[in-house]
Amino acid sequence: MMVSIDKSDAAPLYQQIYRQIAVAIEQGVITAGQKLPSLRGLAQELGVGRITVEKAYLQLAVEGYVTASERSGYVVNRLDTDYLQLPQPDNFTAVAEVVASCSGRGFAGEVTAGRAARYDFSYFDLQPGSFPKRDWARALTDALYSVSDMRMTGYPIDAQPTQLQVQIAAHLARTRGVRCAPEQVVVFPGTANALEGVLQLLPNAPRVFGMEEPGYDLALSVAQRQGLDVVPLATDGGAQAYLQAVEEHAPDVVFATPSHQFPTGFLMDLSTRIDLLRLSEALDFYVIEDDSCNEYRYGTGPVPSLQSLDAGNRVVYMGNFSKTFTPALRIAFAVLPPELLARLYRDGGLLIPSVNTHIQDALAMFMADGHLDRHVRRMVASNRERHDILLECLRRDLGDFARISGVNSGMHFYVELDTRMPQRELIERAARRDVRVYGTERFWFSRSAPSNALLIGFSSIRAEDIPTGVGELKRAWL
Repeated sequence: MMVSIDKSDAAPLYQQIYRQIAVAIEQGVITAGQKLPSLRGLAQELGVGRITVEKAYLQLAVEGYVTASERSGYVVNRLDTDYLQLPQPDNFTAVAEVVASCSGRGFAGEVTAGRAARYDFSYFDLQPGSFPKRDWARALTDALYSVSDMRMTGYPIDAQPTQLQVQIAAHLARTRGVRCAPEQVVVFPGTANALEGVLQLLPNAPRVFGMEEPGYDLALSVAQRQGLDVVPLATDGGAQAYLQAVEEHAPDVVFATPSHQFPTGFLMDLSTRIDLLRLSEALDFYVIEDDSCNEYRYGTGPVPSLQSLDAGNRVVYMGNFSKTFTPALRIAFAVLPPELLARLYRDGGLLIPSVNTHIQDALAMFMADGHLDRHVRRMVASNRERHDILLECLRRDLGDFARISGVNSGMHFYVELDTRMPQRELIERAARRDVRVYGTERFWFSRSAPSNALLIGFSSIRAEDIPTGVGELKRAWL
């Protein structure tokens, strides 16, 4: 049997022996029923120790190439070598083709120019350097050494609320007027998982999912994956048209972003909120309130959450830490009304994906020590500065060419341009000037999107780059 040792090969000697014999068996060079050389004989032939050969043979036995017996030594098993000799798929080429087909699509399928831009008016990334590494590192260390051994070595079966649930409930009560016990806060690994989990907990197997149009594409994707019939609740016709659409479609659940409508940035006024809550009771549906970006208000006070007005326990409040702390944390949460909480405890607990307990404990400590509140204040101040600069530059350089919505809140502007150019051309013209702006087509699902609407964000671009970036947009479009 031809086996050789390559001393220049970094692989251990036993692996070299194992690999060559395995290939010989797969290729039919060594056939079923054939005995392998004795341990001592092959060791002497190769000039290696007996134990080295034995380790190679044991690996072959573990993987089913050979069977060991006291009398016969190691005998080759019968394998379907014809199948093993079939040409293997060229997965590297296939993967490269998949990646190439997705080039030019960035975050959440966003149509982009396919490369980094010097002036990126992102609406989702946070500014580089804003993450509080030192405070977070301290929280991670403190959490590791302060929790019990059982917390780190056992499964979380205690029905008592975690410190993170306690901290989130207190934070929401203080900042959003949310009324809930810590036990009502359910932690999820991300917003999509949170929405999926909530939909699974709704009674009577909901079929009709009402959501704003234009609206949050991630919510649309989740609803469609769950096989729900998604119906549009138009936001561009005013409050009465929105409420009328709710009545006409009679959805089983409504997904709403009342504090900062995505992507237009409009605020749902108090009267509309009350009417929506009354409809939820009259038509017997739940409202899922996505309160992302509520912290980012500039020049106006915080708006109460929909949940804080809810007298009928019809609102599921959802939030996350992606816009205020870091999207890398992958922590979202939902505040469940009592009926849904009971369903969770009764038969839905296993449907809830778990989040790393160490990360939960660290975040709880981070919040308890006041670090999150201080960080949010810094982030709001930084975003306010960029908001003001971008708004001033857009008005100065684009003038009547751009109608700007969503001011005084959020992390982007919804900009409608006075042009017949389609979105893709607008985006590509900007890209040729080394500027990235973002399309809105995917936020529409029942009718064609306006071709002239773009998102121009200020979440991560440096303040000093904004005037030059907007100047390049003027050269690209005018």
